[in-house]
Amino acid sequence: MKTKRISQGRITEMAIEILEATRDEDKLSPSDLALVELSVNGMLDSDGIARFQQLHQHATKPEGYTAPNLPGIEPLNTGAQNGEEIQASKSHIMNHLLLFPHV
Repeated sequence: MKTKRISQGRITEMAIEILEATRDEDKLSPSDLALVELSVNGMLDSDGIARFQQLHQHATKPEGYTAPNLPGIEPLNTGAQNGEEIQASKSHIMNHLLLFPHV
């Protein structure tokens, strides 16, 4: 992947914009949060910087950031906590219901 060279200062600004757009990382997936951390620490190669720029575009789009789903695991909205949706896999919920039926 070819990418235009950007300064470390601009990368830091983009990281701040990502964190602000995702409510100070509350919405970021663990892999996307790790990418932001690596970018700020200057540890990305050209492919990593290209991925970081894609993440920035995704996080700051008008519709807002959506965390990627894990392959093969269908997400399930289980309710809200402090106004935020919580996602869990159907199998996790089913296992909990089977192990703790009276909770």
